[in-house]
Amino acid sequence: VGQVWAHPWRPALNGVAFPEGTVGFKPLFTQATEEEVPFLKGSPIWKAAIAKTPREPGDRGPPVEVRLIQLDVAVRDDRADIGWVFGTFVYHSSHPHHAPWRRLVPVCLQWGNDPDLTVQRYQEGGRPAQTWNNPRVREMGILSGSRPYLGWLGRANGPVDNFKSCCASCHSTASVPDKNNTVPRAVPPSRPERPEELMRWFRNLKAGEPFEEGRKSMDYSQQLKSSIYQYNEWAKTHRPQTLLDKAALWWQRLLQVHPFPNAPLPSSGSNK
Repeated sequence: VGQVWAHPWRPALNGVAFPEGTVGFKPLFTQATEEEVPFLKGSPIWKAAIAKTPREPGDRGPPVEVRLIQLDVAVRDDRADIGWVFGTFVYHSSHPHHAPWRRLVPVCLQWGNDPDLTVQRYQEGGRPAQTWNNPRVREMGILSGSRPYLGWLGRANGPVDNFKSCCASCHSTASVPDKNNTVPRAVPPSRPERPEELMRWFRNLKAGEPFEEGRKSMDYSQQLKSSIYQYNEWAKTHRPQTLLDKAALWWQRLLQVHPFPNAPLPSSGSNK
């Protein structure tokens, strides 16, 4: 992450690759109450400013209480078929530990996309070979009765995620946005024209391998992809587009006015 954003005004987008042994954590929170989701009783509470309709730029409204519900883990491991291992944990009040953060129970692990597991094979009794699912998820109320499986056809996924996809599939689509700031969809189409099209989302792409030809990979990092997307949206408004804008930026540099005061100033060729 630090290498991609070493220069805040010019993210490095070539050859993004996380080193072996990299570990990433992503906590997920919910506004659901203990009454609505009983197994969240005693869950760690944070305050977050998450207003969906800011009253003015930068305004996120007053902080609200959110509860920990899920923790996703990703480990860069060459032994895995895709070079990554994904895991999901869920907070559960029944877990006997005095420390709330120790009440996370394992839900699933995934080290590949099971590219041969089609709908037909699933109907014939086939199940994922590159996923482990906790057999007690339905008994514990983590998997609701109306949901057929955690991830598509039994692949790994968190209970708050879309069961039409899975952990590894979603992250495999992480790509550098194109010139129009578009990226591959993270969830497969609900009604693909051909079955083969659907299975494009369940290939065992190696770490750093792009999802689509001609694109650059973000090495399974949806968070890096999102940061580049948000930067591009910001740049549409704030980066210099005209000669006058560039002259104003030159003047700011001369006065050492910089939007990122703790970062080094850009070189003269950085805004081309």
